[in-house]
Amino acid sequence: MKILNRMHNEWSRNKRFRIGVVCIAVILSAYGYLLLDDWESRLKITYYQKLDMAVRLEQLSVRTDWLKHEKSAGAVVIQLESKLWRAESRGLAQAKTQIWIETLLKTHGVENPRISVKPAKLSETVSRVWEVAAKVDAAVNLNDLHRLLKSIEGSGHIVAIEQLDIVQARYGRMEMTLKTYFHAESV
Repeated sequence: MKILNRMHNEWSRNKRFRIGVVCIAVILSAYGYLLLDDWESRLKITYYQKLDMAVRLEQLSVRTDWLKHEKSAGAVVIQLESKLWRAESRGLAQAKTQIWIETLLKTHGVENPRISVKPAKLSETVSRVWEVAAKVDAAVNLNDLHRLLKSIEGSGHIVAIEQLDIVQARYGRMEMTLKTYFHAESV
């Protein structure tokens, strides 16, 4: 009770105390208002996101062509799987990649290439698929390089060139990093 009496006396006698308390109250009120405004904004964003999701789900629920989409997706999967290389083991996948690259380079007149092929590993993005990464460093004629790239593109298998660096002009060096993809017979 003494504390309340002292505060009441201070309030009635000290003008700076009253101004300070009012300023603190105004600052706390403004801070509370800003917190409420941020909370309201987050609530609105969440509400509109959920409303948008509900509208999209409603639109999807009335569609009747799911079986057609399933069949077309299945056809695409079969088409892509037919382009995967085949190997019974990871070692054979690595060996097939090495032999394919050597044959391809020899066919296009690339002499003394340095080829390093990494062991096959399971793909992180596609199930039951092995990735085999290879790096090729060789001297190459630009005309031969163009034909070489066309041969890789037309190989009939899934091959991704991740990096291709060409140094010098007409007779230069190329560094190429590529990946071949194999159907994982045994995981």
